[in-house]
Amino acid sequence: MSSPNQIVPIVQTPSTTTRGATYLPGPFEGQPGELDRSQLDIALQAIFSHSYTLAKKAPDTPTSLNGMAMSAGALQVKGKVNGIATGLSTVSNIVVSLDTGGLATNLWVTANPSATLSGTFDVQVWKPTAANDNTPIPATALVTVRWHAWGTK
Repeated sequence: MSSPNQIVPIVQTPSTTTRGATYLPGPFEGQPGELDRSQLDIALQAIFSHSYTLAKKAPDTPTSLNGMAMSAGALQVKGKVNGIATGLSTVSNIVVSLDTGGLATNLWVTANPSATLSGTFDVQVWKPTAANDNTPIPATALVTVRWHAWGTK
């Protein structure tokens, strides 16, 4: 344990990934006068290096899941759109959601693989008939629908 007025040197740990070492700065609390700028400089360089490599390691959209090919996208829908191309040979599963920018809405969306065009799907956006009647009818305004499809390539 160090005393409050003692500058603790940077610790080098050989079990990490950045050039074989991780640099951890000593505590700066309670230091008299000037901080040890060399420790601060090394710590800031390590922070930048780690955050830069984390951004480069961000995962991409996967192209397969459990052996099935995946595809994703977004489109504008007003009511119903049939035969939306996915880039897949066949579509076995489709998941859709409304992108309303965080606004509450009384719309809902349904989708299913197309029965007539292989590798495509059909999507419908619905709204209630009236304030006191929740019977679904096709929506009359454009809405962004985000989708993920699984199938064969």
